[in-house]
Amino acid sequence: MTHWPEQQLCELLRLTDENRILRSAVTLIRDLGFDYLQFSTALSACPHPIFMSKGNLPPRWTARYHDMDYARVDPVIAHCRESLAPLRWTDELFADTPGLRQDASAHGVSHGLSLAVHDAHGQMSMLSLVRRTLPVSDDEFYAKAGASLWLCNVLHERLKNHVIQALAMTSTELSVRERQILHWLAEGKTAGETAMILNLSERTVNFHITSAVRKTGQKNKTLAVVHAAKAGILDGVMPA
Repeated sequence: MTHWPEQQLCELLRLTDENRILRSAVTLIRDLGFDYLQFSTALSACPHPIFMSKGNLPPRWTARYHDMDYARVDPVIAHCRESLAPLRWTDELFADTPGLRQDASAHGVSHGLSLAVHDAHGQMSMLSLVRRTLPVSDDEFYAKAGASLWLCNVLHERLKNHVIQALAMTSTELSVRERQILHWLAEGKTAGETAMILNLSERTVNFHITSAVRKTGQKNKTLAVVHAAKAGILDGVMPA
């Protein structure tokens, strides 16, 4: 078991500001020998999990991950949806997604471990500790998994309410068409697939997506879907 200085742990438990919590957590994971932290809270209402993520991963990789829609094929997410067991990143884990593995490594996201927590309310969070070089050995994995699990639980308890509040901030209602489109995106459909379902052109679908992103005050369509579903905007939507 890896031990952190008691002063650092007490500081993390006292903090309430989201940014200070994340900075403190990054300091702790660097003490464990990792470069990056990603903490993600999933929208549990969606059959295909959509995550609101925080951390210090390279911005270019974060943008690339979203652009390529890697969440749909990421074996780390697939594991964490079903299991509480910590997971070590290996070539075998990414055997079916070598493109994801190579792309991540090219951005310095090469080696790590991940784990998840699922609370009594059905809310799921996932924590990944990542570094640029040096694979995580078996001995290191078993030595550090316990501390990582503790940190994941603390971040889940300290940050999940920040995420929920952020998703509920907008008061602007989406149009029926915008909600329909976000519904299908939440179901894991692409813009092209959504266009076929709703008998629209893909250009029209993308127009409505842009409008929904603007109305919800989010940065991209993924975050707009998270916001709409968590705020109950998609409840009772007639999908077509």
